[in-house]
Amino acid sequence: MNAFKVFPQILNFLRIAVFATALISCRDDDDPPAPEVININPSSAKPGTLVSIIGKNFSPVFSDNKVTFNSKEALVMNASSNQLNVIVPADAVTGPVGLIVQGRTATNQPVFTVESIPSSITSVSPSSGGYNTVVTITGLNFLPSPAANVVTFNGVPATITSATTTSLTVNVPARSGT
Repeated sequence: MNAFKVFPQILNFLRIAVFATALISCRDDDDPPAPEVININPSSAKPGTLVSIIGKNFSPVFSDNKVTFNSKEALVMNASSNQLNVIVPADAVTGPVGLIVQGRTATNQPVFTVESIPSSITSVSPSSGGYNTVVTITGLNFLPSPAANVVTFNGVPATITSATTTSLTVNVPARSGT
């Protein structure tokens, strides 16, 4: 008779064991798979260029996709589950393209080459002067960091004291000639 009293307890134990096993084996399938970049077209461009990123597991909601060019955030213009069109940031430099979709980071980060925009000079003032004369060079597409620009007088490097995207202030170096 004791066997009949134990049998319901065994059944309850088995029910709990089966339920616990089922609960433990359940996975959270609500997490989206990690995004993957397959191709970037073009693979190199100047800042301000529209670039297409082809891949998998993107979000069609613009704000769910964060794209960076070597840590500089890009503007996402349109999005689908397999393509993002983004603008190369003005301050982008060559390096990996990062992608985060709904908090999940892409499994790969292909390198994108940022092409430089050529500088152009529109004026130099004064147009003549001796050693250590302060010269202002006005133009377009200079780099805003003095150290990032190179100015030479007859092949002799000048010291750049200040820089903006449209102006460089330099000192004429010694032995630069005319």
